Amino acid sequence: MTSTRSPSTRRFARLGTRGAVVALSFVAVSGCSRSEGLPLTSLVREGDAYIDPVTREPYSGPVFASFADTPGHVQRRASLVDGQYDGAFELYFANQRLSVREVYREGEKDGPYEWYLESGELYEKGTYENGLREGPYEAYFRNGRIYERGTYRYGDFDGPREWYLDGQLIERVTYVRGQVDGPYGRYSPDGGLELQGMLRYGRPCGPWNEGGKRVIHPSCSYVSD
Repeated sequence: MTSTRSPSTRRFARLGTRGAVVALSFVAVSGCSRSEGLPLTSLVREGDAYIDPVTREPYSGPVFASFADTPGHVQRRASLVDGQYDGAFELYFANQRLSVREVYREGEKDGPYEWYLESGELYEKGTYENGLREGPYEAYFRNGRIYERGTYRYGDFDGPREWYLDGQLIERVTYVRGQVDGPYGRYSPDGGLELQGMLRYGRPCGPWNEGGKRVIHPSCSYVSD
């Protein structure tokens, strides 16, 4: 899959937290092995918990679901503890290749995650902590080479965020608590600097090297959001 997230200095102000959303409907799987656990549709959702309709207690144990139009094709596998997701959690494409592998603790994402393309290649990996993305992450092209890497803190970009092409660094932006703020660099295929300077709230400030020319932008101390 060719990424559409092409970095450009023309969109500094638009750079923000990127999310990946997987939204798939599910129904009970007919004819699946009981080793898969209970179908989610045999449980009742009350608030943030899945309830056993017979015992009226929050359910604990493995669960599964399948695609509405292809019974027997598992759409997710998970584990519940006291009615909430807890432990390994997996989503699948209709072709039964893995789409998402995550870990839950007491109903929140907490642990390493991996996201895959429908063709089977790893697309991104990182870590959640208490429901928010936290720490380093990496994203990849279909051929497995690095496309992007950065760091999250409390769910926001924080620190350097970098993009690559054919293994070569092509752009680096710095974030502070989700805002573009700090050193910036854009690189040519041979590794030379094309643009270098400081960004404050996504706007160039102070002295910049622009194609070998020194350009002075407004002082970083006077740039506001």
